[in-house]
Amino acid sequence: MSTTKTLIKNVATRCPKTRFVIAGYSQGAHVGTLVLGAIPVAASKVHRAAFMGNPLFRDGSTNSVEAPTGSVTRSGILNLGRNWQTRWNGKVRDVCINNDLVCEAASTTSTKPHNAYTTTNYPGQSKRIPAYLGYNWLGG
Repeated sequence: MSTTKTLIKNVATRCPKTRFVIAGYSQGAHVGTLVLGAIPVAASKVHRAAFMGNPLFRDGSTNSVEAPTGSVTRSGILNLGRNWQTRWNGKVRDVCINNDLVCEAASTTSTKPHNAYTTTNYPGQSKRIPAYLGYNWLGG
């Protein structure tokens, strides 16, 4: 995480008009979330963030997306009741697939849902989750 923060700070210093996009899956989502919590630049410099299978997923948060809609009933295995997204309302999409043992802290031992982000459609869309986040949400 410290390397990512240093990189962001250096880029922001060298290129002050740069806006940042932060994205990650699983452990990368965890690191991205931690970086957002301690980002070394103004929040206005962050364009958007997108996460999948995030262990810090917060069920019921404004920025949480459940696939399928309304199917996730718990927060992530590392969330501990924190609503880290409040500062980022409108800038974050944090996607969790039903029964993903990482972001839903499900009682299952199957890794199948956690490995299904590339084969599952974003809720209400005909695009797979990474494609929707990349092109529609992040503006790729």
